Amino acid sequence: MMATLVRWIWGIVVVALTIPPASTVSYTTTCVCLSEPVQSGDFHSPVAFIQDNERYLVAEQSGKVHSYSLSWRKYEVLFLDMRDKVSFDPNTQDERGLLNLALHPQFSDNRKLYTFSVRTLQDGHDYVIVSELQEKNGYVDTKKEKILLTIQQTSPYRNGGALLFGPDGYLYVGVGDGGTQGNSGNEQLATQAQDKHNLLGKILRINVNTLNYTVPSDNPFVNGNKGQPEIFAYGFRNTFRCSFDKYSNELFCGDNGNHHQNEVDVIRKGRNYGWNIKEGDICLAPGQCEQLADEEKPIFTYNNSNQYSAVIGGYVYRGKAFRLHWLGDYIFGDFSGGLLRLVRHNDKWQSQTVQLCPISSCPCDARAKYGQYLHSFGQDDNGELYIITSTFNEGKQMASLLKLVPPSPSYVTCSGTNIQFSADLTLFIFLAVLFLTTALLDT
Repeated sequence: MMATLVRWIWGIVVVALTIPPASTVSYTTTCVCLSEPVQSGDFHSPVAFIQDNERYLVAEQSGKVHSYSLSWRKYEVLFLDMRDKVSFDPNTQDERGLLNLALHPQFSDNRKLYTFSVRTLQDGHDYVIVSELQEKNGYVDTKKEKILLTIQQTSPYRNGGALLFGPDGYLYVGVGDGGTQGNSGNEQLATQAQDKHNLLGKILRINVNTLNYTVPSDNPFVNGNKGQPEIFAYGFRNTFRCSFDKYSNELFCGDNGNHHQNEVDVIRKGRNYGWNIKEGDICLAPGQCEQLADEEKPIFTYNNSNQYSAVIGGYVYRGKAFRLHWLGDYIFGDFSGGLLRLVRHNDKWQSQTVQLCPISSCPCDARAKYGQYLHSFGQDDNGELYIITSTFNEGKQMASLLKLVPPSPSYVTCSGTNIQFSADLTLFIFLAVLFLTTALLDT
C-alpha cells in the first residue's frame, strides 16, 4: 500500500514540475485595473496627490492636506489646514480653493513646500495666491506662510492650478485667464491671455531660492519691456495640470477649451499658445490667426462633445508596471470622458482610449470602481500613476484616490479574504486530488 502511494505522489510531483507557472495576460491594447490604496470615500473634493520619500500627500480643494505613511496604513495625519484662508463652497461647482501643492526639490533638507490657491481678499476680489510654507515635525504652520505671488482674477472661474518644479530647479505656475468680468460668457472679451503685461493666461517661471523670489535670467521677457518678467509662455485659457517628462525634460500641459476644443501642449519658452485668438486648431478671430506672433501649435486637440468636456493633464509614463505598453506615452484624461493615451510616432502624436479591464481579469485587490468624473492625476516616486475620480449620489460627492494597475492572470474566484486561484493552480489541485484518490483506491 505504502509503495503504491509513494509511487502516485511522485507522479504528482512530476506533473507539478511540468505545469508552467501562471503567466500574465496577453493583450495588445492595454487595459487598466484600479486599486484603492486607502479608503478615500470620506475625502471632500480631493484635487492633488504627490509623494515625498516619507509619505503620500492628498490635497483637498477645501484647504486640507492629508498625510499617509508609505505603507498606506489606515491612520492619517492632517498635514496642512488652510480652510480659514482659501475660498471654496463645497455645495457648488466651485473652481476656487486649494488647487495644488509642490514640494521643494530639497524638501528633505529645507522642508519647504508651495501652494496654489484662490482666496477672496478684503477688497472682495478673488486672487490666485502662490505661497511658501514649511513643515516641522510632520505639520505645517500656516501662520508662517510667505506670499510669493498675488494675481487678481477677473471672475471666480478659470483659475489654472498647475504648480511644479522643473529639472532646472525653478517653480512653474500655470495661471488661467480668469474669465470675463461677471462671467459674461463672451469668451472673446477674455483678452488677458494675449496681453504679455498681464500674468493671467500664462505659464510663469520663478526662482524661489532667494529671500522672496527672483526671475531667471533667461526668461523671455526678463527685462520687462515686452512683457512681465515672470512669464515663460502665454496664450492659455486654463492650464489646470502640467508635468515634466523625467526622460526628455519636456513640459506637458492640458489646456481646457471653451465650446470647441481641448488641447495638449508641450511648453516652449516664449511661445504663444493661441488663446483667445485660437481655441486648439480652430480660429476664433479671422484675419488674426495667420499672423499670430510666436505661435506654438498643440500636439493634440479633441472636440468637446456629449462625452468629452475638459482635459485633465497627466504624465509621460516612465514606470515599470505598464513599461511594455506605455513607456514614453502621455497618459491623461478628460473630466467626463475617461482615460486617454497619446503615442508618439516620428514626432507626431496619435490618441487611444485607455479601457478599464473586465473585473474578472483584475487582481482581487485591484477591483475598485472608476467614478463618473476625473479630477486629477498623480505620480509616485516609482513613476506609477494615480487618479482622483468622483461620483455624485443624491447631490453628495463621493471621491476616491485610485492607482492604475495592470491586469493579472484570470482568477477563478476572489473571496472576502482575497484568496486567489489561477487556472494553472486549479488544474494542479485537480490533478493532485485525482492522483491521490486513485492511489488510495489502488491500495
